[in-house]
Amino acid sequence: MIRKHVCPTCESEYELTSAHVPVRDKDSISCQICGTEIISWNGSRIWDAKLLKRGEPPSP
Repeated sequence: MIRKHVCPTCESEYELTSAHVPVRDKDSISCQICGTEIISWNGSRIWDAKLLKRGEPPSP
C-alpha cells in the first residue's frame, strides 16, 4: 500500500509505504523536519516514509 501524507506541523510531504510481515511490530515514524509523529503501528503491517517535499520547521 502506498499513500501520501502531509505533516500537520511543518507541512512536509511524505510517501508512506507499507508491507505485511509475519510477526507483530510496534513502532512509529516521526517527521524528519520537525519531529512530529506522522504514523505509528502495532500489528503485522509495517511502514516506511520517504520525504518528498521539505516543509518549514515551526519557529521556536
